[in-house]
Amino acid sequence: MLKRYINVAFAPRFAQIGLGVWMFATCYLWERYPNPTMLVAFAGALVGTFALMSLVDSRVRYANVFMGILLMGEGIFVHQYFPFCRIHDVVVGALILLVSFVPNPDMTGTELDLGRDSSHH
Repeated sequence: MLKRYINVAFAPRFAQIGLGVWMFATCYLWERYPNPTMLVAFAGALVGTFALMSLVDSRVRYANVFMGILLMGEGIFVHQYFPFCRIHDVVVGALILLVSFVPNPDMTGTELDLGRDSSHH
């Protein structure tokens, strides 16, 4: 039961990891100018990393607020070969931003409580 709860409760973090991997992958799926390509690749890698870190410490998820805003700004202000890239980056950046505000569940008192001392049962 706890494992199923964890899968659902941490779905926003897993979604952010997926969005980060997607942003990184899209750098190489369609043609972009070099600077936006590097920015989006770097941002995608950081989004995934911050989301993974926020599984342990929920406060880290707020770093993805900045990353979402950065990606939205890149989509709005940076010229791309294809207009689709701009729209895509704004939409995915907005999703990253919104999911960043979803808190992690309170795991206090469960077997996944990382703050407990395992030497005292």
